[in-house]
This record gives sequence, C-alpha cells and structure tokens, in this order.
Amino acid sequence: MSDTVHTTMRTRDISRRMNREYDLFEKMPDGSVEWKDFVQGLENARLRLARLSERSSNEFFAIHIPTKQIVARVSDRRKSDA
Repeated sequence: MSDTVHTTMRTRDISRRMNREYDLFEKMPDGSVEWKDFVQGLENARLRLARLSERSSNEFFAIHIPTKQIVARVSDRRKSDA
C-alpha cells in the first residue's frame, strides 16, 4: 500500500476515535462506580474528567462502552500528597 493510503486510513481511524461517545464514571472509596456524564469526543471526555476531579478526590474515568476501552483516568493528586 502507498503512504497516501496508510495516511488516509490512520486519519479516518483518528477521526472515528475523536467522535466516539464516552461514558464518565467516578470510582467511589468502597470500589463501586457511579455514572456521571456522557460526552462525545476524546478531548471533551478529558476536559470533563478534569472538571469533575476538581470536586472530589475520587478517581474518574472515561470508557467507550462498545469496546469496553478505558480511554482516560483522572485522580485528585491532593489525596496522594496528604
């Protein structure tokens, strides 16, 4: 395959991932998880996780449900500094 075809395939794959839908969860101290939000796009997921983590010292994560892939995690660093 030519470089152009490979580049086009990679671009399409990246575009698909950026437009995926993600569910956001908070991991509670007892190990249970609580659904928090739903966003479209990986960058939106990361931004929303950052905002959620400002309100809690718990861990938050974004998952693409169809693939069960966790794409981002955020935890409050203040907890580890204590």
